[in-house]
Amino acid sequence: MAVPRLYCPTRKEARAMSEERTLDLIRWTFTIDPSRKAEVVEYLGDLGLDVHVATDGQATALWDEPEDDLDTDAIIEGLWEAHGSTFEVTHEEFGRTNHMVYDAGDQESAEQAA
Repeated sequence: MAVPRLYCPTRKEARAMSEERTLDLIRWTFTIDPSRKAEVVEYLGDLGLDVHVATDGQATALWDEPEDDLDTDAIIEGLWEAHGSTFEVTHEEFGRTNHMVYDAGDQESAEQAA
């Protein structure tokens, strides 16, 4: 029994895929006043973010598949307004640039190629 060949894109194919990449996730991390948790969660939740706030005010907000033309500056300013004061927000963007799928492919074709 022949071992199926794995498909892995060439560097050229991977580069072409990365040029087509889209933004898959934005993650914001910040610390808030725990007494303002409800306002922050409501504001970000209304925008479609998943918000997690620990009892000490450490917060993480995840935005799955955000729109390409986001005005994040305006959203952060709205967040500060909902909170009642400014604070540092760490903004991270994640895409599928290095996402690869390995497939055994058509086993019959792989055996013919061997």
